Amino acid sequence: MPDGDEARFESRWESRSRDRIRFRSGLKRRRRPLWKVIAFPAVACVALIFGVRMLLNPFIADVTEENMTRDEVSAIEVDTLAPGYIYRQYYNTVADIIVQVAVLTAYMPESYAEEAMSAVYDIIYEEIPLIDQIDCVNEQRYREILQEYSARQIAALDHLVSSLEKVGGNMPLCAQARSYDRITKEVEVRNFNGIRASSGFDIEVEKSDGYGLELTIPSELEKYVTASVKSGELVLSFDMYKAPKEVRRRFSRGDWPLRAKVSCPEIESIHLSGAADMIFLDKFESASLSISASGASSLKKASFGSIGDLTMKVSGASHVEMDFSDEIGSSDIQCSGASNVYMVGGRYADCVVSNSGASDVYLEDVDMNSLKVVLSGASDFYADGTADYLDVDASGASSCNTASLKADRARVEASGASDVIVNAADVEPVNISSASSLSNRR
Repeated sequence: MPDGDEARFESRWESRSRDRIRFRSGLKRRRRPLWKVIAFPAVACVALIFGVRMLLNPFIADVTEENMTRDEVSAIEVDTLAPGYIYRQYYNTVADIIVQVAVLTAYMPESYAEEAMSAVYDIIYEEIPLIDQIDCVNEQRYREILQEYSARQIAALDHLVSSLEKVGGNMPLCAQARSYDRITKEVEVRNFNGIRASSGFDIEVEKSDGYGLELTIPSELEKYVTASVKSGELVLSFDMYKAPKEVRRRFSRGDWPLRAKVSCPEIESIHLSGAADMIFLDKFESASLSISASGASSLKKASFGSIGDLTMKVSGASHVEMDFSDEIGSSDIQCSGASNVYMVGGRYADCVVSNSGASDVYLEDVDMNSLKVVLSGASDFYADGTADYLDVDASGASSCNTASLKADRARVEASGASDVIVNAADVEPVNISSASSLSNRR
């Protein structure tokens, strides 16, 4: 009996009991034959039951297991067996593994981290007949190929992670800080326009007429932390090869943070790896700018006015935030792994965005002369602003949302199970696969 109906049932039962008592009392008084008393209600009840049954018969169907599961199986196939879904699940899993590898290798020597991430990319980009190569097979075979190869690659990646854990890379990065003796010192540096950092350095960058470097580090690490200018770059690193085992162990646990404050008049190159973090305190101008971030590194609040040419390569679960307020020449932005790039403002001459894996690129309030977007894997791209010409090439299970980017002309090619949304006065669709979608909001 449903919850809450007990009181109503008891009330109804008492009422019917009183009715039965009154009925029987009247029966005794009138002395009518018992069969007449019973027959009429019984016949009336049977007639009522069959009448209601006949009226509702079209709406009452005995749902067999086959009938019940036909629609459900169709829904399940759409949700969990479609090639696009399998592809997305595969790349989401790969993204999680890339983050795990980046975390495991963040405080390892840079050569170890680069070798591990190179192995990851060798596995991911192995030549296999994924969606872009198997449009000619039927859907059942389509799914079998995707499941077979994605399972094989994920197994290989899991094996790589297990190997990294065995060599001691699984120490937590965010371990609770222990007490240590901290020192702050000024380091004499000059004539550099680039910064290269690794080994988990936290760096603040400010603009000034001269050059300066202030290090805040544990005293135990002073002899192993190096800061020097090489080929116009300020290089900050921790020399694990020279440090004793106990020092390496504590540093790998994240017990000892490394902090640096850099002052310089201009910046033309930034190279971050090994979980290094950089934040800008001021706005810079640059004739050209080259940025690379890998191994769970991050670049935040990087603010620039005018830039000649912009080159950016972000990989290995890294994060980049940039703010532009003036002219930008040709731009080449590459984002892979489980990384993300967020850029605001700027008037671009020509911009090319290559987005792969499970990475994300967001461009807000931009003014583009020409924008070319190449997407693969389960990557996402978003842009708003204006563009004279938009060229989109989406594959795999990628998603391109430029509904808020008003373009005069657009060319779109979509394969695999990709989704593309544009906002263009003139759209040229090219090779839109059956599993992909294209919509124009204009």
